[in-house]
Amino acid sequence: MTSNDETQSHPILDSSPSTEITLNSSSSELTFLFNWAKDLALTYLMTGTPNAIPCYEAALPGRGSFCLRDWEHMALGAHFLGLDLENITMMKAFAKTATPEFDYVPAWHIDYYGKIWERAHQVPTIFDAIWTSYQQYLWTGNTEWIEDTELYEYYTNAVTRYLTCHDNAIPNNGIADAPGEDGWENTCTYNETSEDHFREAADGIGMQYQGFKSYAEILKARGNVDGYNTWIAKANEILHMFRTDFWEGSTYYRGRRSLTDYSAGYGKENSFLMLKTLITEPGYKSEGYLDFIWDNCANDNIEAKSYLPDVFFPYGQKERGWLI
Repeated sequence: MTSNDETQSHPILDSSPSTEITLNSSSSELTFLFNWAKDLALTYLMTGTPNAIPCYEAALPGRGSFCLRDWEHMALGAHFLGLDLENITMMKAFAKTATPEFDYVPAWHIDYYGKIWERAHQVPTIFDAIWTSYQQYLWTGNTEWIEDTELYEYYTNAVTRYLTCHDNAIPNNGIADAPGEDGWENTCTYNETSEDHFREAADGIGMQYQGFKSYAEILKARGNVDGYNTWIAKANEILHMFRTDFWEGSTYYRGRRSLTDYSAGYGKENSFLMLKTLITEPGYKSEGYLDFIWDNCANDNIEAKSYLPDVFFPYGQKERGWLI
């Protein structure tokens, strides 16, 4: 979507948790598309369907399920549509599936009735779930997001027991990893078409950084200041490691197969999500990498492209964000 309206970059949003959310803009195109998207999104609401849990479809249409990665990506929009009950119910459904039997990896898809539909493992989702949950707490003020026993257990297991089980491909360096297989079912990256054999990827590291930060903030909100200090320090260690080890000299590496075998170049999610998760260094390094992303993202698949506005907008690149 494109428009030259000066005011379209400053829409007025009613952020109260209600399906009556509106957008006012001098751009009739923007207003039309907003209303179209809102109405379409609500057709995927499954709450009230006989025997279904409060939820909405968050997957490829027709699967009759919600996917962890897709839920994480949609949850904020769902909040603005008034779907707070659905969001917390869906996250609880995932949390209870992250059991020791599966090395604390939650289900990948859950059907509308709360039953496991499919299992897979993508490292970024584990920590993205903590980040998303903490953001929901901030937006809603619902303390259940940080106090519910099952949710808190998921957060804690993710940053401890899960990490112990998944710090083996590049052993014991404190970064969650995967075996280096290609494909989407057991991988360290959101790039489901990667052929890089990465064991650690920049998007997974970025999500781990945000997951640790969010866990620290959850501990502080629960009154555990010592725990906050411990985990914010761990998050900052990840940040320092990435900014040191993943800077090639003129660009960022996007993944590694060992502590000496890195790759740069463009890799969709494992390139641009390092910017969304704020692990790149502010200033010319991030600005240059944003240019690199812009020059290479035109042929990305739609799932990858759907992240890009959240990549460009935080850096003030509103025109690029709108043009995706």
